[in-house]
Amino acid sequence: MHAAAKRAAGSASIAVGWQVQVGSFATAEHADRLAHQLRIKGFAASVAESVSHGRKWYRVRVGPERDRAAALAVARRLHAAGESAVVQRP
Repeated sequence: MHAAAKRAAGSASIAVGWQVQVGSFATAEHADRLAHQLRIKGFAASVAESVSHGRKWYRVRVGPERDRAAALAVARRLHAAGESAVVQRP
């Protein structure tokens, strides 16, 4: 699947449930690369586009998870894999 199509598909799926943000990038290429690496490691990673202060950002997130406890467990797995991770509310 083309990277832009994956971002579009991923954006629709991340609106519900708890998310774990792993990175935020100014370029889609960097975000797509990290999301791909996370998927190889077995994480359900996606890229969501957003605008903040007039700039477009590409946020790499894992999830959604059904509740905060599940998201925290994913964050611990990400930390163990050497990734930074921040749990976000739905």
